[in-house]
Amino acid sequence: MGLWNERDPEFELIDALRETFEQGRYFDVFIEYAKAGEEDILCRITAVNRGPDPAPIHILPHLWFRNTWSWRLDKARPELRAIAENAVLAVDPHLGERWWYVDGDGPLRFTENETNAARLFGDASLANLAVKAVREQARYSVPALNRQRRTRARLATRTRPQERA
Repeated sequence: MGLWNERDPEFELIDALRETFEQGRYFDVFIEYAKAGEEDILCRITAVNRGPDPAPIHILPHLWFRNTWSWRLDKARPELRAIAENAVLAVDPHLGERWWYVDGDGPLRFTENETNAARLFGDASLANLAVKAVREQARYSVPALNRQRRTRARLATRTRPQERA
């Protein structure tokens, strides 16, 4: 496959994984939301294996604050803080306090919601603060970032779906 340019049709997932889809070896992932009230939202993630064989899947639900503090030096930074193994307190100067609970078996993984300066500009001092650090640490089993502070502007944890008959 050659390089794509602006005259080519939009690159679709099936273009990269044609054999996978033809063999039915993929997961359908459904995300459903329900509101119990203005401040009470439930999110259910369901993954269905469409393949003929059992296969693992790791789901990493994320919670993050949009990075607006990098634009202005006087902008207060929000914070995500672990308050239990499966609970996070989210504090924002404008929004106030919110709580996030997850039904998962993985550790809470914190990082900053910053551009990956190490990859883009070669600045290794910021490598562990990049947006993609959570994915990299889950993918390559790197020890969790900021385990001591357990506070940052972005976090994820791993959930392992239950198999159903």
